[in-house]
Amino acid sequence: MCGAFYPNYFKRSVDAGQIDEREAVKTIGGRDPFKTIYFTGFDHKQPGPLYANSIKAILKDCATDMHVSFDNSSKVYVEFMTPKQFETVMIDGQRFVTTMPGKIRTEVYRAVRQRQLQLTHRIAVMSSSDKAWAIAKSVGIQPLGSTRRSLPSLERVSSILEDDSVVQFSPIVPTLDMTFLILRISHRVDAGHFWAHLCSNGSTLSPLLPAIYEELNKETVQLQPLGKTMPVIDTVYAAKFSDDDQFYRCKVISLNSFGKKQASLAQVLYIDFGNTEFVDTANLFYLPDTPLMSCPAQAVECHLSEIQPSMVLNPRALWSEEAVRKFDMRTADKMLAAKIYSVVNEVVHLELYATNVTSMSDFTRSENYWLINEGYAEPAEESFLSKENHNKRLLCAEHPEHFASLPEEVCQPQNSVNYHLPSNSCSSSLTLKGPYSPLEMQIFSVTASGMNKTITIEGSSVNAVLLDTDPQDPHERLIVAAHIGQNPSGTMLNLRHTTVMPNIHGFPMLMSLLFCPSMEPKPTADGTQIGAILCGVGGYDNTHRSMFPPHDICLTLDTELTESDLNEINQLRQWMNHAVKVMEFCCRGIPSSSSMALCQREIKEQLLKILKMKRKNIERVYVRHSSVWGQTLYDSAILRANTQNNSSQIWPLHWSVKLNPNKEEAALDNNIREMEEVALGMRTVNEMNCMKCNFFCTSVGEMRIHLSSSAHKDAGMKYEQRPRM
Repeated sequence: MCGAFYPNYFKRSVDAGQIDEREAVKTIGGRDPFKTIYFTGFDHKQPGPLYANSIKAILKDCATDMHVSFDNSSKVYVEFMTPKQFETVMIDGQRFVTTMPGKIRTEVYRAVRQRQLQLTHRIAVMSSSDKAWAIAKSVGIQPLGSTRRSLPSLERVSSILEDDSVVQFSPIVPTLDMTFLILRISHRVDAGHFWAHLCSNGSTLSPLLPAIYEELNKETVQLQPLGKTMPVIDTVYAAKFSDDDQFYRCKVISLNSFGKKQASLAQVLYIDFGNTEFVDTANLFYLPDTPLMSCPAQAVECHLSEIQPSMVLNPRALWSEEAVRKFDMRTADKMLAAKIYSVVNEVVHLELYATNVTSMSDFTRSENYWLINEGYAEPAEESFLSKENHNKRLLCAEHPEHFASLPEEVCQPQNSVNYHLPSNSCSSSLTLKGPYSPLEMQIFSVTASGMNKTITIEGSSVNAVLLDTDPQDPHERLIVAAHIGQNPSGTMLNLRHTTVMPNIHGFPMLMSLLFCPSMEPKPTADGTQIGAILCGVGGYDNTHRSMFPPHDICLTLDTELTESDLNEINQLRQWMNHAVKVMEFCCRGIPSSSSMALCQREIKEQLLKILKMKRKNIERVYVRHSSVWGQTLYDSAILRANTQNNSSQIWPLHWSVKLNPNKEEAALDNNIREMEEVALGMRTVNEMNCMKCNFFCTSVGEMRIHLSSSAHKDAGMKYEQRPRM
């Protein structure tokens, strides 16, 4: 695809389109940006919770389980509470995942799509905010910041469907002062996501598990079925598990209708183990009214920290079957040790150790590291909320005396008053703007012709709602478009048939190098790394003018480009050229020494080899003249491919330059150059250290005297006479 539609490349990078996750979290008041959208235009004088049901009705086609909150501003926040589930479809006997990749909930995409369709979101409100607040206070709604809580009036009790007497079944998660855990996996979702039972007193599982099981399944207990009563989402009931036909506690997370008879099925989460199933609502039962049934959930949700599935093995960021199988072999039915990284929204992010639990100090390499080392996973940054919690835990470890002053870690939304205002009491209306997601990202063209143009994606495209699935990752993302349209004024490009490429570090660089007609490397001034590449048709030797400026692509690199990378890319381009020749021979009926099947196999193997190569991340550096052909900041020997280019080749082989292998030497050269520029008045720095003499200059005058001193000149002579690499 990248080769077919070159150079229709677009990118999201740190200098164009990058979402700042800190700002995203700030925009939505500290909530989780992966499951939260917001409206604007709400009257901040009105009691927001009174109109929560009206706002839910706007999004009824997007989700069934949501929490609406307010913060005394014009914003309305909606959090989608249903856990993300991977949906699949069977095509020609092969199962494909249809869920959007990443951690963003599907409901967020649906909500943002509503805004793009320009649907009007209008809610009815009371004309007088004073009267609205009078009703709100009568049903227990108080202004934000108020510490007093009044009870609902007797007249309003019948209108309240939820109150504070609802039992909370949230699991007991580790506190800030906890560093290590002993656990046993109760249900594995994939190689990086599982539910676990926490062990108390070293290696002992909680005695509540068998007690709950016995309470639900003993012969003397007669559970009351719901019958025709529809279950309430987020409410805990009892249901049989299909594997053993025994009762367990479960929480309804969604309601669905299936089949011709539209039978009601509830998707339930067995809160003491972590399994999920679809259960007929007629097979749900009320819990017995005993204290044991009100105890917290016994299973805790866990994620392996700072890793993600290998994008090379699966571009949709899903764990491979082999990785899951190997993970099960190493962890199933074993007591495991874990080092806590963070706890966010009752989910524990941790490093897992398959080690002897009797020796907490004897940790070997974690399962996280093992998955990376075996190629099943790759390193990844944690989300902003996770890193914030991690920093609090480090602070707590250093200063335990400040533990009590740290804020609470779990901010679970409270049960809200579910009140329906009579329609005749609302004589005014508000039009809300949105919904918006703080993760909506912009993309920009990488070619010179589209550099300063606004980019839009056609509404019918699968990527019409473009959200940043990895806002914590500053590396460039590549988007390829099959068709590009332009408005009459030439200021806007409209993309059709777009594809978001996998988040493999250096992927835009690799695809440009693979399919561009010509490439020129742009080393940094010190020659220690390739800071940018210029791709296109090429330039005229004498004038440095581009042969076709509109298609020039200048990329500032964020991953290392080495001579080895270029050799592997040249080998792939050579096979691509050979495949074209084989096709030509086939069309002319001329015998060929190689078959097309051989070429395809070699191209595939070489491409996978290039993508699997581990590359170091580098700091982005501005390189002058990076968009000008034939100009460079670092003069060095040119390294050409072993095979000579043929004028008939579609993809000529790339050349490179010999880099400076001594970074310390390059830093010293830069320091001397900067001091000379300061002494000549080309810079305004007043203080600088001379690395050659280890002498600190506190003024420009002192710097000029030092540069002309015999000590500095002698050090310079020794520096020039040093052995070169």
